[in-house]
Amino acid sequence: MKIVFILICFFLSNMIDAKLTFPMVYRWSKRTDSMNGCTDPTEPFQCPGSNICISLQFICDGHPGDCPDDYDEDQGLCVAARRPPKDTIRRLLSAQYSNFGPKFIEYLFGSKALQLFSALPPIKAIDIITISLSG
Repeated sequence: MKIVFILICFFLSNMIDAKLTFPMVYRWSKRTDSMNGCTDPTEPFQCPGSNICISLQFICDGHPGDCPDDYDEDQGLCVAARRPPKDTIRRLLSAQYSNFGPKFIEYLFGSKALQLFSALPPIKAIDIITISLSG
């Protein structure tokens, strides 16, 4: 009896340590009271058509099953999740324009793009390219 008790205590102790040390190992999901959104800031993503909320680390992580319909592994969602924010793209394009002038547009997108954007003010051209790349 003592051995069983000791083994159970040891097992629980290790589980608690593992949970505190390696939180990503445990796949917890919380259910909301309604379909109106998640209330826990650690699990802000609500699976569509469900009251299950998951952590952002489980979106596009290669492990289906976090959402009932595997929406968390949807290709469209995963492409959007890996895309850099518009501000980052705009800053990169602005820096390239500052360094290389309009020739960087031709280098990246071809001579037709340079002809198309050369009639526009640089900031407008950069905005159009930013929207195209981020959308």
